[in-house]
Amino acid sequence: MATKKISPSMQIQASKGPNEKSVLFGDLKPWKNTWLVHVKVLHAWKQYIQSVETMEFVLADETGQKIHATCKQTYIESKGRILTVGAWRYIQNFQITPAGGAYRTTDHTWKIVFNQNTAVTRSNHVNDELYLNLSDF
Repeated sequence: MATKKISPSMQIQASKGPNEKSVLFGDLKPWKNTWLVHVKVLHAWKQYIQSVETMEFVLADETGQKIHATCKQTYIESKGRILTVGAWRYIQNFQITPAGGAYRTTDHTWKIVFNQNTAVTRSNHVNDELYLNLSDF
């Protein structure tokens, strides 16, 4: 989000839109929460841990790099609902936290956490790539 100075006492926030440059997942760092990413929703599911509901996602950027995203119950209706599997979306203003836990859904160092300022908007981008990485065993 860019800030334009008008006077010492007043500032206007100019928000980024889908026409502005989005970043790839490899460029995300936790010191900022105004990132704009362009993603494809690969997988989505609801999770219940100790009776707390969250919506979890595996997202891919335009290069196929994947990241885990989580949406608290409070924001599922407003933000999680528009993130349908197979759709391309722009996501802006979110937190970056370390990815951890016993079961990691992606190899990415970070995960995306939606908050009250997170904006999810539609994208006209069409790409049917599945971004599968099958493992030998």
